[in-house]
Amino acid sequence: MIPDKPATDEELLESIKRNVCNRNKDLASLIKIINYASHDNVIMALDGEWGSGKTFLIKQLDLIWKRDDNPLSNEAITDDDLSALRNKIVPFYYNAWENDYSMDASQSLLMALSESLVENKNIIEKSERKLVQSVDIKSFIKNKTSGLINLENAESGKNEVEYAPEVNKAKKLRKVISEMIDEKLQLKDGCKLLFIIDDLDRCRPSYALSLIESIKNCLNNDRIMFLVATNFSELGKIVKGYYGGYIDGHQYLDRIFDLKIKVNDIDQESYIRYRMPRLETYAIKNIAVGLKLNMRELNRLLNIVSLYESYLENSYVFTRDQKFHNICRYIFMPLFVGHKIKKYSNYEELTSGTGYKIISNYLNKNKGMRGYAIRLAEASPEGAKKIEQIIENYYNKLFSDDDTDKIEAKQSFWNVLNLMSSSLDL
Repeated sequence: MIPDKPATDEELLESIKRNVCNRNKDLASLIKIINYASHDNVIMALDGEWGSGKTFLIKQLDLIWKRDDNPLSNEAITDDDLSALRNKIVPFYYNAWENDYSMDASQSLLMALSESLVENKNIIEKSERKLVQSVDIKSFIKNKTSGLINLENAESGKNEVEYAPEVNKAKKLRKVISEMIDEKLQLKDGCKLLFIIDDLDRCRPSYALSLIESIKNCLNNDRIMFLVATNFSELGKIVKGYYGGYIDGHQYLDRIFDLKIKVNDIDQESYIRYRMPRLETYAIKNIAVGLKLNMRELNRLLNIVSLYESYLENSYVFTRDQKFHNICRYIFMPLFVGHKIKKYSNYEELTSGTGYKIISNYLNKNKGMRGYAIRLAEASPEGAKKIEQIIENYYNKLFSDDDTDKIEAKQSFWNVLNLMSSSLDL
């Protein structure tokens, strides 16, 4: 599978300045909510469907925290808002899905925090804003968590950290956390640690529930607040399934979370234009909307199309039929890959030579795409009436055994589709 490419700080900053996802207002609102919630010990849920871009929003928030300027100046966010965020909040990011191999969620979170405080200077010190004191956290944890965590394996280079079972573990862990924050980190008055928990809904059910309960029971401290990025609906199903249907998942979660912040859909058209400014993106936009691709799925589609475009730019592609080449490039490729991502059974039909009805239905339901196909095929007024027959002939040409076609644009189409889609197994 082609992995999601993490955005660089430069890309994140550009996405904010140009508001490429049309989410700057959401980002500004999130900052204000965090500032307001910092007056209490609050557990917040950042709620959005899987792949909706919650992590991207969190990374934008982290970038704003690290900077000294105001890239959100047009979104009614004041310098006082940003000052409160930067001088009162110490963020700590924890990807739950990447750590759900651990048998104990609360201790895994504690270990990840200690490593981050030791290694990440952006948490220890930001510019001239010293929010916490740099201390020997490893030594502190080793001494204070005797009977809870065995660091010998970690110190010897092994990946496993052993956790000893304790009946009163929750009480001991709460004491350790309190001492770490109040005695050793020496947060300035009014400062709080903001635990950002990401990808909770992707974890195995037992780990997800263990982490939720740890947040509520073991890590309950008035110097800590939580922002948990998750799909609230799916997490509710996990709760209900884990307890055998005896508990209403949503009611259970309502007792855990104090605030639920909904993530809005991105502006797909703006985002596509930002990602691919030099490409004809009309079909991609319509396919993304028609297939209801979320941000993660849209990124995968754009990654494949970008690779196809790069292949065409850097390879000599001979074609006797430029119209056929255009249809392959701007309609067939994004449509095939879009269905591979969203509805694999349709992709199988499309690639077997029996799927023209999928393309036909698409053109019939979308007048804009029909007109776009007419333009790409450079159809005459008479040809415009027969555009479906023209497109069907081009579709059938993809599967033709005619030797004269093997050196044409269809070969590059299949070369790229087979190579790239084989690494797109979801």
